Amino acid sequence: MPDAHAARRIVTLRDGQIQSDVPIQTEFERDLIDLKHSALGQAILQNNGLPDDLRALAPGLREVLERV
Repeated sequence: MPDAHAARRIVTLRDGQIQSDVPIQTEFERDLIDLKHSALGQAILQNNGLPDDLRALAPGLREVLERV
């Protein structure tokens, strides 16, 4: 049975059940999805708790993260 990486998919499990199964096109997309689910990604999406030096970049990053 192929694994999710070889099948170019991101499979998220919770309590032994598939929570999401997302096909990906590129490794960059996988990185963006990982960022989206990280603490930094959540701070960008919620516009909450960002350091001052990232606030200027946040709107563009938020737009990208909302698309993946």
